[in-house]
Amino acid sequence: DLEAAGPLYYSQQTETQTTWALPPFFSCAKDLAVESHEEDFLYPLLTEVRYGREWRWQLFQLISFSGGKQPDDAKTKRTTFFPFYFQQRSPETNLNYTAVFPFYGHLQNRFSRDDIFFILFPFYSETRKRDVVTDNYLFPIGHVRHGDGLEGWQVWPFVGREHKVVTTQTNGFGDVSVIGGHDKSFYLWPLCVLQDTGLGTTNPATFRASIPFYATTRSAQRDSTTVLWPIFSWI
Repeated sequence: DLEAAGPLYYSQQTETQTTWALPPFFSCAKDLAVESHEEDFLYPLLTEVRYGREWRWQLFQLISFSGGKQPDDAKTKRTTFFPFYFQQRSPETNLNYTAVFPFYGHLQNRFSRDDIFFILFPFYSETRKRDVVTDNYLFPIGHVRHGDGLEGWQVWPFVGREHKVVTTQTNGFGDVSVIGGHDKSFYLWPLCVLQDTGLGTTNPATFRASIPFYATTRSAQRDSTTVLWPIFSWI
């Protein structure tokens, strides 16, 4: 290890890792074990990252370009001018998308969703996360949601309801697990919130609340009560 000129320069090296920097102007970190290489210029202004055959550089988290390989080995390239323009191009045409926010677009595997489609957002958008599809109208006011054993709708903050029946899931080893059902509803949120979760499992739970007046949770593993939230509570 080497450190010189106080905080103006430092260098560190291990068996596979090398790091050196001229704070706050530049830093460089390499890890040969995982084929990673990161360079930062006036962090977080400009960052370049390479990980194996994947690469990405971004300007102040707003403009970014990236490329590399998806799990199906198709080379992809992403271009982002946040929050207005999103693009992905790949030899696998089913992975291509373009979005010009807020007018029209389609995205995949962005913002914690598998798919996003929108027209004149927030007037209409559709998102999918695993099997759950949500159609949004005047987001976040209205939505209709459906999935495996699940149906729900809301006109927030006035009223909403969601119901899911008990379902099962088989993992890669052939083991079957139970996915609990639930009943959730609200009226004049957060004045009346009713939730029954874990239905069909060994730990069903009931939650009732009228915030800020009270909130209660009842289950086999936990009982709690809060009055004049969050001032008084006991378990």
